[in-house]
Amino acid sequence: MLPHSELATALETGDLVQAKELLAAHPEMLNSVEWTPPPLHCAVLADQLEIAEQLLEMGADIELRDPDRGTTPLRYAVVYCNLPMIEMLMEKGANVGPIEEEGTTALELALAGADGAFEEYDDLPAKGEFLKVVELLSR
Repeated sequence: MLPHSELATALETGDLVQAKELLAAHPEMLNSVEWTPPPLHCAVLADQLEIAEQLLEMGADIELRDPDRGTTPLRYAVVYCNLPMIEMLMEKGANVGPIEEEGTTALELALAGADGAFEEYDDLPAKGEFLKVVELLSR
């Protein structure tokens, strides 16, 4: 298995020890856009809060854009209404301004979700969940 595949598996399953070992052996992977999603995005998507925090402490770029979608890790936390992840990313300095290549802000994305923009997607939260994100981002 390639190191990035092993790292993705460790991030997705919450294996912090394995993730740290792989990144110690391959530090260039921390902010790599050679594979997608990048490590911090992967941890956010997998709802691995502790790992996401550790990646940031190790130097992960909180504003790194996913090369496939042009989005920041905060965008994934917003679109999946992951309030603890959003709070942590904001505390660590994530820019709530443009989080997509098109310039959409975190609040605009949450408002769109609350307005039903993502109802067609079965894997995304119901529009009522986006209201909680709007409230959080409006503080």
